[in-house]
Formats: sequence, C-alpha cells, structure tokens
Amino acid sequence: MGGEASADLESRWIREQVRERLFGEAEPVSVGRYALRAPLGRGGMATVYAATDPVLEREVAVKILHPRDAHDARRLLREGRALAAIAHPNVVAVHDAGVDGDCPYLVMEKVEGQTLDAYRRAQPDALRDVLDAVLGAGSGLAAAHGRGLVHRDVKP
Repeated sequence: MGGEASADLESRWIREQVRERLFGEAEPVSVGRYALRAPLGRGGMATVYAATDPVLEREVAVKILHPRDAHDARRLLREGRALAAIAHPNVVAVHDAGVDGDCPYLVMEKVEGQTLDAYRRAQPDALRDVLDAVLGAGSGLAAAHGRGLVHRDVKP
C-alpha cells in the first residue's frame, strides 16, 4: 500500500476547490460515506478533514492516513479501535473506521474551538482557564495511556 491513494484524494479535493472558485460548482470528494469539506490539519502521518456524515446529518472529522505500508494502515485501525473503547470527556470520540480503496481512515467527533496556544495568546490573563485546559488534556492523555495508546504529537 503506497501513498498514491491519499495523494490522489488530496489532488481531487484541491481540484474540486479550484472548480468551485472558478465555476461555482464542484463534485463532492468523499471517503466512505463522508463528504470532505476542508482540511483541518496535516501531519507527517495523516491529514484531518472537516466532513459531513450524510446518514446521521452531522459534522465529523475524518483522519486520512498517508500510508507508507500496510503496517501503517493496521496501526491506524488499531488506534481507532482503542480510542473507540475510551469514554472520557477529554478524548475525542471515534465514530467509524474503514478503508476506501487504498485510503485507511478514522471518523471522529469534530471538536470546535481554537488551539490552547491561540487561546492563551488572545486571553493572556486567563491563566486559570489555561491551567484547567492543560489538566483536562492530561486527564485525557492518562485515559489513553491506560489503554496502551501514546499520542506522539501533543501541541498546545
């Protein structure tokens, strides 16, 4: 399994965004049943998109792996199963997981808001709120670690 499928998906998404801006129309780009709307973030392992679940009529976040090999896909699906088993207010809920063509993906709760760093910069006097958020994040990480998960990429 190579990164071609996820690269092709990203190319299709960009192409449709250009069509939308130039001509006012675009074909939806989907993974599984989820219609991708906009990228929320990109890391070395995956891109996360805001998406719509047309069946449940809700906004979700879809994490699409940039696979290098089958081991990465298996790891993502293991991550999904482990996260789905955690019920914690500071851990994002996993709703679905699958493979569309060669694209492994996780469908998660879409969390609204800003990063803690952005909040801290906008509210420099809100130290107590920042500390509460850090404690909440630590509590969520502890719940994940209790299930054998390591986040590997915690950012403010």
